[in-house]
Amino acid sequence: KAAIRGRLGLKQGVKYICFVGSVEKRKGVDVLIAAFEEVAEQSPDANLLVVGPDVFLKPGFEDRPYQQAQAFVDTLKQHVNALGLASRITFIGQTNLVSDYLQASDLFAFPSHREGFPNVIIEAMACGLPCVVSYLDGISEDIIHDGVDGFIIRNHDPSLYAKRMLQVLNDRALSEQIGRAARHTVEREFR
Repeated sequence: KAAIRGRLGLKQGVKYICFVGSVEKRKGVDVLIAAFEEVAEQSPDANLLVVGPDVFLKPGFEDRPYQQAQAFVDTLKQHVNALGLASRITFIGQTNLVSDYLQASDLFAFPSHREGFPNVIIEAMACGLPCVVSYLDGISEDIIHDGVDGFIIRNHDPSLYAKRMLQVLNDRALSEQIGRAARHTVEREFR
């Protein structure tokens, strides 16, 4: 983990929460930022990595949906700056190093409102990460056994995400137990 963090230019001796996906409303990134506000207050060594596309206005892609997507990202980043959390929340952008960022992290959070089948949860579990994910009808419980190999949050209340993330970050034994169980689930059910 230390070697991967060094290669990625990440801090050593801190705890990283990782999100992977497009930075958009549907993915619940705003919920995650709100949850991280609470986490940051109680855990001074917690940091958040937002890994995924966050630039939507490009030449040839200036129509309304792209403008709305970019406005969401810009507003979110302004909010992070206003909170004074820019040094603790890193927007990585689109990258081919997703597995490296997962392996460099201590926890995976995925507060998405809507998904098909989120492979990224399985990828995070394969890295031995404890996962805190949203309840997605017919999906979440097919991947995660709540309280055994991850945690499912049944609504989009940032305080519930913060509470569970803090529990995992502050309890090393629990974190390791859930992470091992997550890896075992992937090996057994998703090879």
